[in-house]
Amino acid sequence: MASSSALASNDDDATAPPDLMRFLGSAATEQLANQGASQVWAEVTALAQLPGVRDLGQGWPDFGASDSARAAAATAVWGSTDPRSNQYSGIAGRPELLSAVARYYTSTGMTGVAKSEVLITTSATEAIYVALQALCDPGDQVVFLEPFFPWYFSHCRIFGAVPVTVRMQPAGDGEAGGGFMLDLEALRAAFVKGAGRTKVYIHNSPHNPTGAVFTREETEAIAALCREFDVVVLADEVYERCTFSGDGDVDGDDDRSSGSDGGPA
Repeated sequence: MASSSALASNDDDATAPPDLMRFLGSAATEQLANQGASQVWAEVTALAQLPGVRDLGQGWPDFGASDSARAAAATAVWGSTDPRSNQYSGIAGRPELLSAVARYYTSTGMTGVAKSEVLITTSATEAIYVALQALCDPGDQVVFLEPFFPWYFSHCRIFGAVPVTVRMQPAGDGEAGGGFMLDLEALRAAFVKGAGRTKVYIHNSPHNPTGAVFTREETEAIAALCREFDVVVLADEVYERCTFSGDGDVDGDDDRSSGSDGGPA
């Protein structure tokens, strides 16, 4: 008869979780080893729940959805005659939502946005992920400004693309509270150095996390660089309506721009 210690040992072996790491591919293994962005995000989110703590690290509004949005959501669920209304929608999104998004962008400055050109994703982060996945081959360079939303870097690494950052500079005399500004010469230098290898430029205005809003002249200069070096613009415009003027809005080339908008929370 086995001893009690032997039985305990066998029980422990039976309940020990299997080593599943050996099944992971190399890309997932590398991502787990360098998941600084997700670790920081998780830590900040947890700390933000503590009494007296204000979270300045994430773009969560401090107000809820409007009454009209809540009423519309309730009507969509309770007022629908389709018992499957809570199930999967079409892959691109519900037709009426696609039409509404196309109308919104057409009415706010983009030229001739068709419903067939709209894709609904679960977040702007997913939109950036699938856009980079579609555009980038291993070794392609992706340029964006520093500091940056951490998922830009992580997404590039997953697909084997090379992230290239251009540091923003203090505005004015560099005094505290003066904000940040685009270093256009440094951006051009990055495009020149990566000529033939740079595939995507991620445009983010208002900029996260500095809050910088690019002027129309700066935006036109960026567009000119992308045309000169044949680079696709991935416009991460989650805060596009959080501005006091529309001076920086510039219509993009239809064959060169792709937009990502997280929409109101």
